[in-house]
Amino acid sequence: MSARAISTWALALATLLGGCEAASVTGVWCQYPVDCHRPNECSYHRCRAPCATGSDCPTHLCLAGHCAVEQDHGCATIPGRTCTSPLVCAEDRCTLRCTTDCAGGATCRPATDTSFSICVDPTASTPPLSDAGAADALDRDAALP
Repeated sequence: MSARAISTWALALATLLGGCEAASVTGVWCQYPVDCHRPNECSYHRCRAPCATGSDCPTHLCLAGHCAVEQDHGCATIPGRTCTSPLVCAEDRCTLRCTTDCAGGATCRPATDTSFSICVDPTASTPPLSDAGAADALDRDAALP
């Protein structure tokens, strides 16, 4: 049986058993469009909400029509977190490389920790996530997936 058929059967079974809520959660790993429930769509292997600009997203970053998700943060500081191509890790988050302005109202600027430029939302008031140090180790880091 193919991976797609298995995924489709698993989704159908989850729906029948009333467990479909987990599949519709933003940020869940996906491989096929059927892995996500509307309005979420499978993009960069995560269920993501569609967006036109960063203001449509809780994370303030619209990546080519889909919101960045919490799992995109921590790619440099959280063991096991990586970015799926074409996303790259810069400033401790997965984002898109760029050479000119980006889609969705984002702008292209040099990253602070790499040699390339990245897409950022110029209206976002929240800085990239970073580790607050040892004082938060028990409170925040213990809750990470």
